[in-house]
Parts: sequence; C-alpha cells; structure tokens
Amino acid sequence: MIFDSFRLLVPQVFRYWREQRTYKTQVILGAFSAVIGILQYALLGMFLMRGGSYPMLDKYGGNLIGFLITGALGASALFVVMQNPKSSIQDEQRTGTLENIALSKGGIALVIATRLLIVCISTLVTTSLLIAAFFIFFSVSATINPVSLVFTVFVGFLLMSSIGLCSAGYILNSKSGEPFTWLITTATGLFSGVLFPVELYPVWIQKISLLIPTTSIMSALRMTSLTAISFEDTISLLVPALFWTLLLFPLGVLMFTWGLDRSRKKGTIGMY
Repeated sequence: MIFDSFRLLVPQVFRYWREQRTYKTQVILGAFSAVIGILQYALLGMFLMRGGSYPMLDKYGGNLIGFLITGALGASALFVVMQNPKSSIQDEQRTGTLENIALSKGGIALVIATRLLIVCISTLVTTSLLIAAFFIFFSVSATINPVSLVFTVFVGFLLMSSIGLCSAGYILNSKSGEPFTWLITTATGLFSGVLFPVELYPVWIQKISLLIPTTSIMSALRMTSLTAISFEDTISLLVPALFWTLLLFPLGVLMFTWGLDRSRKKGTIGMY
C-alpha cells in the first residue's frame, strides 16, 4: 500500500514541477527572496549586537520597540497597498471572471480602483489600531504630528499604488511573477530601515538607500509618529518620495494600459 501511494505521488510531484517551471520569473524571484530574508535578519542581529539603541535611534525618539513597531507595521501596510492591484487581477483570473469584467462598462480599471480604495481605508484603520495598541502595551512614548502623519500616509499610499499599477500591467501578461513589487519589497527590507536604521550602513550605502522610493516614507512615518517633527521638515524629508511618485504614477498608468492592450491582442486576459 505504501509503495502504491508513493507511485501515485511521483507523477504529481513532476506535474507540480512542470507547472512551476512555466513561471520562471516566479521561481527565480522566490529563490532570491529566501536569500534576502536571511540577510535581512542577519543585519538586524548585527544591529542588536551593537547595542540596538544610541546613537542610531536618537533621531527616531530613542525607543527600540517603537522603532520596530512602526517599521514592521508601516512596511506591511505599504506592501498590502502595493500588492493589491496585482492581487485583484490574479483573484479574478483564478475565478474565471476577469474577461467578463474587461468587457463590462467600468472595466478592469474600475475594479482595481475600487478595491484599492477599500484596501487603503481598511489598512489605514487596522494599522493605526495595531500601532496604538502596541504603543500602549509596551509604554512607547509617542509625539504625533497629525497633519504630518496624514500627509506621509497619503504620499506613501499613492507611491505604492503607482508601483502596484506597474506590477498589474506586467502580471496581465506573465500571469505569475513580476519584478516590480519583488524589487521594492526586497530593497525596502534591506535598505529602507524597516527593522534596523539606515545609519547602520557605511555612508556610501546610506546615500544609495536614499534613492529607494520607500526610504523617505519609512523615515517620515517614524518621525511623525515618535517625534515632534514639523510639517515643513516632513515635506523636506519626503522630497525623494514625492519625486518617485510623480515619476511612477504616470509610468504605472502607461504600464497598466500596455499590459491590458497586449493581453487583449493576444486573447489571454482570462488565462493564468
């Protein structure tokens, strides 16, 4: 009986492997993600071994727990918004309804916009409640500037939505695996100060990290939640993010339009 079960299992293993090989981008990015994840926690360990506090956390209020909570939950919220356009398309592909939506009056763009709005609101509420609960539980001292915080969240969500549109346009053709969200997720985890401050790196890497779209967002989220940063200073801090948003939003629209037109011409909108 055991031998017969194994004999039935082998073809299924090969079948699964053949399916995965058709999505080469997904396989390659998945392998890299595993390596990057290990590296990320190795860097966190290095930071903690160096004391995990001053002077690297001074400008963020000096509280390690507050730094980690805002980093982990803030990054998670941004990633949820970024992944939503792609996830909306893949959900409809799996249920076999994407082609019907494409033929409807509103089209795919309306569905993505509606879901994105709902996700932004729900993510904002959920993340805010979680951060507040953790701050109270761990007695984290917070000096919040509401106007600056709201503006930072708005810029962050708009930036991540723009990246999400790029990935949605790509996924309409690739069906599984796209480089945009993977690249931003990886770069954010390593270089944007999610689990450890950017100041941990040598100066030349710090300069590179400032070029990553999410670095200034992560810094501004912490500064507006943990310190008394002014609105003017917040805008100055968000200049790189604002630049990337102005660049990536029209690119996202173009990428999504390209992906939709290409999949229509190929007749593969409903395939996955």
